[in-house]
Amino acid sequence: MSSNATKIIKPLSDWFPEHLRITLFCKGKPETSTIWKDLAGEEALNIISKPKESLTIAEDQWSNGKLRLIVKTEPPLGIARLDLRYERGGTISDDMDILFPLGTCEKAFAEFFEIGNPLPGLKTIDEINRIAIAGTAFLPNESRQKAYEIMQKYIPRVKLDLEDHDFLYRINRRAECSVIEKLLINRLATWSYGKIKANLMQVQEEGPDLPLTEKYADICRCEFDINTSQNFSGPIPKEKISSLMDELKIHTSAILESGDQK
Repeated sequence: MSSNATKIIKPLSDWFPEHLRITLFCKGKPETSTIWKDLAGEEALNIISKPKESLTIAEDQWSNGKLRLIVKTEPPLGIARLDLRYERGGTISDDMDILFPLGTCEKAFAEFFEIGNPLPGLKTIDEINRIAIAGTAFLPNESRQKAYEIMQKYIPRVKLDLEDHDFLYRINRRAECSVIEKLLINRLATWSYGKIKANLMQVQEEGPDLPLTEKYADICRCEFDINTSQNFSGPIPKEKISSLMDELKIHTSAILESGDQK
């Protein structure tokens, strides 16, 4: 990564997540309820089982949104995919922004990684072959023009024009892993412009719900997926997982703060 990657365009405190995700690909058939309890310290409010799809979901209200653990197994192959997601959902309190209820990326990252960091190291999870940190984040702006001006700084290799519509730019900047030899890290980012809207309603016991407030925002949108290459030949060493997670988090922050950097 070049030295330009250290130049901060906007800090994490200016970005707001729509959702965040940690994904693992591992061997065996992990027990969803056990993993949830190991992470959250208590039973999940809901456990949803879909045997025909080899899918189990544990979910509960958490912090400013909803926490979900999704385990999808592939019995013939003896592998499983685990997704720990932090997403919008639940009650909006008076001190929460209806457009961005999860708070800033700075806040949400700290909370989510605190609960999610132990996931790859749990004894109930065998032989991890891939790890990913992913999500979608919004950067609000005063207008469409301002959003394009900021996005131009994030993707300087693309010439933006206000007349462009349905704009989307996707790039994968691969990097060599610094903690595991011969492991490549995919740094996938998708940039676009959008306009979001949120309504806050008061639920009535009788009659229609009453609208309380309505908010809009012009946004730069970044969908990021920082993951280890599927071509890596062996399982990720347990003793390297913590350092690897730290490296993936650094790449994630760099994309949102510094944009598309080689």
